[in-house]
Amino acid sequence: MKILWTSALTMAGLAAALVAPGAAHEAQVIPLPDVRDQRQTPDPPPSKATRLTGEIKSVDGHLVILTDGERLLFIPGVTEHQGGELKPGAIIKASYAETAGRKVATSIRVEPL
Repeated sequence: MKILWTSALTMAGLAAALVAPGAAHEAQVIPLPDVRDQRQTPDPPPSKATRLTGEIKSVDGHLVILTDGERLLFIPGVTEHQGGELKPGAIIKASYAETAGRKVATSIRVEPL
């Protein structure tokens, strides 16, 4: 009878040892950040918006390359375009937003010759 009790207690101890770590893991609570405190997450830096003026050296698809080496990406239907045709030799004034290291035109104005 003593062996039976010893075996039963050993089995109960093993079962508790196997179940306890899983139960302790499930009971662990990770606190969520307080979304009301905006100081924890700073705002991302704003995109840099600026203007440029220059002479077009070449146009390759949706990319305008100026004689000073500046590259300006334009998107038909999104970029506001005024004046003449974008072609080599034309003088432009453009506004752009620098996004992901690229200058994306928001407006292009071709100056009259």
